[in-house]
Amino acid sequence: MSELGYGDDVDPYFAFSHPQVWRAAVCMMALSLIEPPARAWLMHRLDPRGELDALFTHGVAPLLRCGLVCLFLAMSYPAIFGLSLAPSLGDVLSAPNASMSRLMGILFVVSLLAPLSRSVLSRPAIVLPAQSLLATGTLFAWCAGVIGVTAANPWPHPLTLILLVIFCWANHRIVTWLAWLGARLFEKRFAQQDTRVWLEQGLEPWAQIPTMLVYGTLLGYQLAP
Repeated sequence: MSELGYGDDVDPYFAFSHPQVWRAAVCMMALSLIEPPARAWLMHRLDPRGELDALFTHGVAPLLRCGLVCLFLAMSYPAIFGLSLAPSLGDVLSAPNASMSRLMGILFVVSLLAPLSRSVLSRPAIVLPAQSLLATGTLFAWCAGVIGVTAANPWPHPLTLILLVIFCWANHRIVTWLAWLGARLFEKRFAQQDTRVWLEQGLEPWAQIPTMLVYGTLLGYQLAP
């Protein structure tokens, strides 16, 4: 625990039950569902010939997903780390080399570089969890620095990382199944052919919420006595 008195009440269930986290989750879930059809409508209006598909697919869409991750972190801090007492988000982001725009930039660079690997690592189901964990660890590192806990490690132990990867995979499979089920219901009733793609894109950010909460809580234990 730091000399400032922060981080003395980490509760393993705190992040999952705190109203602040629930509000952040509802906001992220609603925006993530609206984003794919809204982006498709905007593309159709601005670019009916599809000449800017690559820009929207590899530029606009990843930037919006990075924004969703950062929004969730900002709204759920500090409860995401299992903490009820911590420096304000403004204090954390006013520290040297810490800002929400910097965090957005880091995540966006990851999304731009991932397709260059031309492998499984370039898949959104891999990129988005990696961005979520990176964002959570980065914000924690900034928070620990402000508190004065210099020995805090924002990156997971190898065993923890393996468990998080399994957890991410399980969440992704659940989201894929929900998208398939939702698409069957919507396409049968409304004859909308793009429903499954939109649902997969819209539900994928949902899968990051439990992963970020688990990882955030594990990180928060480093601030406990």
